[in-house]
Amino acid sequence: MITRTRYIPDGKDVLKKLPLIHHLEAPYLYYPITNQRCPEGETCVVFGQFVKVGEVIGTRKGAFFEQPIH
Repeated sequence: MITRTRYIPDGKDVLKKLPLIHHLEAPYLYYPITNQRCPEGETCVVFGQFVKVGEVIGTRKGAFFEQPIH
């Protein structure tokens, strides 16, 4: 039998207690270019290039759209 309840546990209490790790100087960052909706994609950067925040680094190509990756 299903009982009625007003409280649904969501696990936020556990997440608040986990430690935060800040990676200020990461040597490499990896971004996925393809996914299930967009099986094709292309990159706009080359190895060793410095990229600024907000710059386009690639494009995902779907069936009816292209999605830029910043």
